[in-house]
Amino acid sequence: MKITIIGASGNIGSCTAFNIAVSGLADEIVMIDDFSPDRLRQCYKIPHGSTATERAHC
Repeated sequence: MKITIIGASGNIGSCTAFNIAVSGLADEIVMIDDFSPDRLRQCYKIPHGSTATERAHC
């Protein structure tokens, strides 16, 4: 299943993406937002926190 999160660089969107990645709910997560360099770091944190599932890639 593919899940798309619009507004993904904020606190709620990034937490949602992280929880989906950790739970293994989706095979693919698409994060859509205006990613500035500071906000882009949120995306890169998700695979590090979900290494147990080996599903998240940025």
